[in-house]
Amino acid sequence: MPRVSGQYKMMLAGVALVSLWALTHLQGSGFPSSNHINKGAQEHAENAGRGTMQVQFERTGGFAGMRLSAMINSESLSQEEARRLRELVDAAGFFELPREIIGPEQGTDRFLYTLTVEVQGRRHTVQTSEAAAPAALRSLINWLTKVARRQQRSTSNP
Repeated sequence: MPRVSGQYKMMLAGVALVSLWALTHLQGSGFPSSNHINKGAQEHAENAGRGTMQVQFERTGGFAGMRLSAMINSESLSQEEARRLRELVDAAGFFELPREIIGPEQGTDRFLYTLTVEVQGRRHTVQTSEAAAPAALRSLINWLTKVARRQQRSTSNP
């Protein structure tokens, strides 16, 4: 379950209060119906914090030393994929992670990852080794690797 910031929770509570007030005070006065108000409040709450997310992903190293990279824009993804990307970024606590997460064991056949996420004016970069990445970040890395491979295949096979 993604973490929700206190500020976001307060905004949702405000939306709920405004919706409740509108339901009790505006019915029958020519204003939109309660169903319309509820739907609008729900859509607003769902879309809050959903600015375009851009992720720059790069994997280097490994046995063959091959590089895999991709620029992923949430607007170019399906709605389900964009939702999944946001969930993974949130679950990893990405914006709270240190810039470098490097374990003590560095091997030439290990992958190194550089991820930069930008959303709503916030930008953060994390570099990590394969072995040092926390589990939640590994989930994001695995998902991004699949998307990057798919992008690579689609550009090499027109």
